[in-house]
Amino acid sequence: MRTKVSLSLFLIVMLAGCYKDPLYDELSSNFTVVTNRDTKAVFSSYKTYYISDTVAYASSKPTDSFLVGAEAKMLVDAVKSNMLARGYTFVPRTAKPDLGVSLGAIKDVDVGVIYSGGWWGYGGWYGGYWGGYYPYYPYYGIPYAISQGSVVIDMFDVKNSAASHKLTVIWNLYSNGGISTTTSINFQRGVDAINQAFTQSPYIKAN
Repeated sequence: MRTKVSLSLFLIVMLAGCYKDPLYDELSSNFTVVTNRDTKAVFSSYKTYYISDTVAYASSKPTDSFLVGAEAKMLVDAVKSNMLARGYTFVPRTAKPDLGVSLGAIKDVDVGVIYSGGWWGYGGWYGGYWGGYYPYYPYYGIPYAISQGSVVIDMFDVKNSAASHKLTVIWNLYSNGGISTTTSINFQRGVDAINQAFTQSPYIKAN
């Protein structure tokens, strides 16, 4: 899965240079969604799938590992509703599903300090003040902390795994964006990202 995520990040960077500047007010409220597929996979050959009711979770806290409860259910239900709409049937893992779907969430916090450059071209630091003009402007660094969230999905071919002796990822989603301090808003952005991923993947259908 790490390879797929790295590829998705690479694609985001490459695509960023091909498009005009984005609308930043939209980026602040929506995740960027990137999907990738195995072009050899025939999605109509799969009829059933399984997804866990827990969500793998990684953050700056080493004790974090899974999400459970209402928040996890929001994300899992978003996957289930999209799979149902595409004609797939959810079955227990013991029923030998054709597809396995893994769902994960990541929270990153970047912390740093920004130091501004020279003021009005008079670059530099003069005895603790800008330039020598009145009023004086102390030179301060501005601390910042940016929180980002990601939702990651991998869809595995379980149906043919016995013959190939390996699980092959046939589709995946990587979504990323800024998150707020309101949990419900953040998880809604995750749900929106999942819905968008299926919207831009019309080939995912059982018939």
